Amino acid sequence: MTNDENERRSFSWLKAFGHSVAWLLAFLVPSLGFSIAGVVDARKAGEFSAGFMVVGLLVGWLWSFARQRGRATSAAVWLFILIAMSAYQVFVLAAAAGSRMESMESLQAKPPVVLSSRSGGVLCQHDFGLKLPLAGVSVTLAPELATTLAEKNPNDAVARWVYRAGADIVVLLAARGFDSKKSLQNFMDGARGTASNRNVQANGSLDWADGYGTILLSFDQGEAVRANMRCISNPDGKLACIQTISSASDPLAGLRQRLELSPCP
Repeated sequence: MTNDENERRSFSWLKAFGHSVAWLLAFLVPSLGFSIAGVVDARKAGEFSAGFMVVGLLVGWLWSFARQRGRATSAAVWLFILIAMSAYQVFVLAAAAGSRMESMESLQAKPPVVLSSRSGGVLCQHDFGLKLPLAGVSVTLAPELATTLAEKNPNDAVARWVYRAGADIVVLLAARGFDSKKSLQNFMDGARGTASNRNVQANGSLDWADGYGTILLSFDQGEAVRANMRCISNPDGKLACIQTISSASDPLAGLRQRLELSPCP
């Protein structure tokens, strides 16, 4: 039997396919991990990682081919390329996560301001495109409360502003990267989990249609206090939320319904 025939016999297409799929998954997992954690835009992470997965599938097969044929030098070269690609992918995703955190910190420093309009005051954040018609509700910024909330959730990539509305509290949140139903589900599950850890029962619902999402959450704080949240997202991945903490009569229910993701006047 010739050496060529020996080599053909020792090569397994099934094993090569398995190696290719394993490398594809190696490039898929970081993308999913960063997306699920909510620290990068899920759509952009997917688009960025798709090229790595396709190339990883091909180069993974070449690595397996060289490895099975006993071509140590070629196998080492292909393996080096795969490792370098993987390291570069994780580096870029980590850098994107870091820049997102920085952008949220920059946004945090620019709280929505009250603008006058024909229909009354409007709370606006120009850079993000968050708008909240107040319809007669008077609010004042409460940065000390925002600091307290940030200390409880130090790692979330969210801009958060807190206002007082008389004896009630209004919390506005803004974040990016919520361009899928799954990302919104993760957000809602995270909010429920946080509430559960504090012995607070949370009930919620999620609606998704044509890239636009709505989350409704209510938190059982006892008979004297009512805490509710409404979040909306758009196809650009922007997420805006309003949470109100008020008396049991829920006087700010109408305010939650007026939250918009649209340019300020």
